Amino acid sequence: RVDLEMTETVPHFFSKKPPNRGDEPSESETDRPAGSAFGGSQNNIGIWDRFLSRGVTTSEAGFEDGAASSSCWTTVTDTSRSFLRDLRRKAVVTVQHPDIWLTGLFVLVVLLGVSVGTLVAWSEEATNTMRVNAQGMAEEVSTAMSHRLDVVLVPLLTMRNYVKQLSGFRELSSLVGERGVAGSAPAADGAKGLSHRNMTGVFDKAVTDLFNEIAHDIRSTNGFDDIVMNIQLAPKAAVSMIYPLKETKVLTNGKVIVQDNTGAIGHDLLNDPNRVAIAIATVPAPGVVTAGPLNLVQGGVVKSLIARLPINFPGQSMTVLGKNYECWGFAVVILNWEQLIEQVGIYQRFESAGMLFSLTRTDSVKQTDGTFKDKVSIIAESEAITASGGNVTLPDDKLTFALNTTNNEWVMAVGYPHGFTVDWLPWSLALVIVGSVVITILIIV
Repeated sequence: RVDLEMTETVPHFFSKKPPNRGDEPSESETDRPAGSAFGGSQNNIGIWDRFLSRGVTTSEAGFEDGAASSSCWTTVTDTSRSFLRDLRRKAVVTVQHPDIWLTGLFVLVVLLGVSVGTLVAWSEEATNTMRVNAQGMAEEVSTAMSHRLDVVLVPLLTMRNYVKQLSGFRELSSLVGERGVAGSAPAADGAKGLSHRNMTGVFDKAVTDLFNEIAHDIRSTNGFDDIVMNIQLAPKAAVSMIYPLKETKVLTNGKVIVQDNTGAIGHDLLNDPNRVAIAIATVPAPGVVTAGPLNLVQGGVVKSLIARLPINFPGQSMTVLGKNYECWGFAVVILNWEQLIEQVGIYQRFESAGMLFSLTRTDSVKQTDGTFKDKVSIIAESEAITASGGNVTLPDDKLTFALNTTNNEWVMAVGYPHGFTVDWLPWSLALVIVGSVVITILIIV
């Protein structure tokens, strides 16, 4: 029955045999070429058939420009109306027979289930891949940073050995002495009295010259010139010797660095409110402790990483927060932070991978009431974040990793601009849903 009704509703221009209009063909029918695509009268055949039956151009077909346009539009609208009428009739038949639309519903559910499930599986796989890549990149950068730090911190270990072996260096701690004790280096005059001590005439020139010679050799013979800005000794945590004291240097990348470290001589790290927390942490530390990047009290390099190594051995004494330690003082190196991260290639690594990153450091800062408070500072981040003025940020689903640095206080956050989700999923789902509906309609009608 369905087939009969469907057959009856098919427009005559879809049938292979033209409708019977009488025994004698009309003039238009006799004029139609045998290969015409549609049967029926001249009004019902396709516009291209009409052109082909009378020639290529509209003038040869007997149409004026307006007549050709009107005839074409009429043919298109008539065909569309016939198709829509046929579609409505089929829809009525489908509604009247539940087995048809139930079958269509089943087909739709199957198509949606398979296609959406596949997309979700692909999305999860892509998300997991992105997470693995982000973690791998963070670990790669951490390893590169740690390796580079290990290399540039060699001067600290070398200077510690010299202090332990040479009597001239060992005696520096007793010459500086504890702050406020008679015979020790006094506090500096004026505004620097709290944070500096007066080192004038404390050291013998021969010891200073020996330090300069050793520090020069360490810095120049190991290829540290661009990163290691200067090397210091701080007996009793008071900076006493610096090499170089003054310098104008052209780095390999063409940048010019001007150093004048005279303002750092006598810097009392245990009494400067801005440095005391890290100095206190350095005394009992088993290894290198870093601070920064910071702006130096003596100026020069805009951002510098300060690395300190406690020099501990029997016969030495330092009192910190009421507790005595067998500590001589510190060996210190000042690192050019910009050169360090440039050599590691941290910006290029993340940019080439299409990722965003932020590297932070937590420092303990002494407050005016004598207590200490943690301060989190951003020490490096993607240029896209910096340049956006806050418009570009790391997504909420970012991954965070503690970097394997000297004292493990650096944290790196890594993510993608769109988060750990694939940006093609929303429009893919919409396309799949629309496609499934269209396929279902074509099947049932």
